[in-house]
Amino acid sequence: MEMDEEIIYADEEELSSSYYESVTGFIQNNGWYFVAFIILLAYLVPKVWPHYLKWSERRAEAAYDAEVKKNPDLFKLKQEELKNARVKFQEEYEKKAKIALEKQKEVKLVITHLFHFNLC
Repeated sequence: MEMDEEIIYADEEELSSSYYESVTGFIQNNGWYFVAFIILLAYLVPKVWPHYLKWSERRAEAAYDAEVKKNPDLFKLKQEELKNARVKFQEEYEKKAKIALEKQKEVKLVITHLFHFNLC
């Protein structure tokens, strides 16, 4: 039984070393192709990426237009959601502006009282 286990372990070691040798051999034989490919990518990606982004944006717009064409109520629903979000943000802004104005008035009042107290 021990002999079988030793043979299995030896086969596993040979297999892992054979994988390692095959990978390193492949890299040794084709290393310059990898380097050329990386240089080519480094050159082409900045040139192609803006075109890809435009294409992706046009594709998304076309999909949205097709969806709106299939379901016209979707456009109205999106516009209502947008309007509600704007109203909500405006209300929050007005609340914050009101609070800031009250704090500013309090600070001004405290400063005038301190200045008046120092004069007397």
